[in-house]
Amino acid sequence: MPDILSPHVVRVVAPNPSVMTLEGTNSYVVLGRTSCLVVDPGPAIPAHLAALEEAADGRPIRTIVATHHHLDHTESIAELAARTGAETLAADTLVGRADIGPDGVRVTALPTPGHTDDSISLLVADDRVLLTGDFILGRGTTVLMSPDGNLAAYLASLEATMALVRAGAIDVMGPGHGPMVRDPLGWLLHYQQHRLDRLAQVRAALDAGHESLDDLLDAVYPDATGDVRWAAAMSLQAQLDYLRPPHENA
Repeated sequence: MPDILSPHVVRVVAPNPSVMTLEGTNSYVVLGRTSCLVVDPGPAIPAHLAALEEAADGRPIRTIVATHHHLDHTESIAELAARTGAETLAADTLVGRADIGPDGVRVTALPTPGHTDDSISLLVADDRVLLTGDFILGRGTTVLMSPDGNLAAYLASLEATMALVRAGAIDVMGPGHGPMVRDPLGWLLHYQQHRLDRLAQVRAALDAGHESLDDLLDAVYPDATGDVRWAAAMSLQAQLDYLRPPHENA
């Protein structure tokens, strides 16, 4: 069922739960006066596409935007565009644009790289809602998808977003997966501290003589197995690149 997040934003959770997607991909419909914008339409599941159209509440879907290129956010874009005639806008073309909202709603694309290089977040300004994609999750922490992901960029994205929260521009964050974040500053500070704590663990493991990626994974992420171990390996590599930039090892 659609979940009303704010006067202009409705969330529709896709039926694709997994260890990586949590309850499923959060898709968002931003409602204007006579049209709407869909953010991260998610997997190509017919029932989910129908739910997005229902959430539009009779308004035509004019624009489709993805916060980044991962398939669990983008797979249905072509099908939804074909069904609705909507314009599709890629994340890497939107940074700095403030004209992508439906009629009567201000939506600005903000660069929030780190999870991926092309990650953006969308600020629904009048509602003070930030749609974060996988930059921020509603539960747990995000993966830095090395080599596409980058820890320095991620830390900078956290700082920039905290500045917006402190300035009163953001009250709620709508993440790509998991529940809504209604204490954005506290959650962002938690994310920042988590990344710094992980860096300290990686440094300690290196100082203890662990060198291979598998040894470091066992030392830093001892409970990571299956898909979680693969994701941990991506984040670990991003942390190693941060501590030992590739050009310094050339």
